[in-house]
Amino acid sequence: MKENTASTIITRTLGTDNDYQYKIDCIVRKWGQYVGLANENELKEMHIYALHKLFENKLKTNTVRKYRAALKWKAAQLGLKIDSKKLEINKRFTRSAKAKFYPKELRLAVARNVRNCEWKSNKYAKDFLTLHLIAGPLLGYRMKELRGLNVSIDGGVVNVQIINGKNSNGRANGDYRTLIYPRLHNGMDLAKAFLKLKKFGEMSDYFAIVKSAANLHRKCLNELDVEQIIGVKLNPVMTTIRHEFKLAFEEANGALLTSAAMGHSSMITQKRDYGDKSTGGRKKLKYEKDEELINLMRIVKVAEENVEKVVKRISDVESVLADVKAKVKLNTPSM
Repeated sequence: MKENTASTIITRTLGTDNDYQYKIDCIVRKWGQYVGLANENELKEMHIYALHKLFENKLKTNTVRKYRAALKWKAAQLGLKIDSKKLEINKRFTRSAKAKFYPKELRLAVARNVRNCEWKSNKYAKDFLTLHLIAGPLLGYRMKELRGLNVSIDGGVVNVQIINGKNSNGRANGDYRTLIYPRLHNGMDLAKAFLKLKKFGEMSDYFAIVKSAANLHRKCLNELDVEQIIGVKLNPVMTTIRHEFKLAFEEANGALLTSAAMGHSSMITQKRDYGDKSTGGRKKLKYEKDEELINLMRIVKVAEENVEKVVKRISDVESVLADVKAKVKLNTPSM
């Protein structure tokens, strides 16, 4: 059985309805037709195990649990005796909701695939995606932030100004962050790479290019044996590049400067959202650090005004907490 076709059957059937027993009925019927079963009464134990494995490879762990329960219900309906041990979930092989890092080895493998791939959807998609995979981890931008990217060169220094593009929490308010780089690093002209990104962001059809590049990225990634390349199963997307920047920058400079460099409104944000979860976090998967990227981040500077804003936010929070603690103490009756 071709797994891609079987996966497509599952994906198209899942929809948004939460009635898992109904979905299992639909999946069993369509999948049964695909593998040549006349009707569901021909379903055997091995078919139940095969479906479970497809769910495990396609869905998040919590969702797999729900479909596993529905599969057991279906097996009981058909009078099948199921070995529960064969329906245990191997989390290592279950897709994460959102990959929390994008290893250099995998990025370069995808970039090579992109260069060798024929893509007619958008003539700029290949060049943009290749540049994003290589230069993206150096800046840590959100995709929409390239629209307001400003790059200036001062001798051997490159100043990159990024307008915050996060819509939630009122952060897409025209505020910006400035990162200062050496112009040359390990033979790479950073200014040239950043100016190319800026040029893409200025194109009128920039978001169409990004959409096409995302589809191309998915195609080129799916053609690779990810586990063979990096030792674990991982499903990164284009925006996962930002996580690589965070991991390297924090390793080199600490949490406070990382918050300023990423345009976060709180130091808690990167602890919550980047690289520290079982859904692909580097710590959980024990993946080796990108030492070359970390070494570059050690010499990258963040504008003082951005650091001061983070410090002020921390001070404001601490002040509020102190006031709350004082009020609680005053309102607490003595024993």
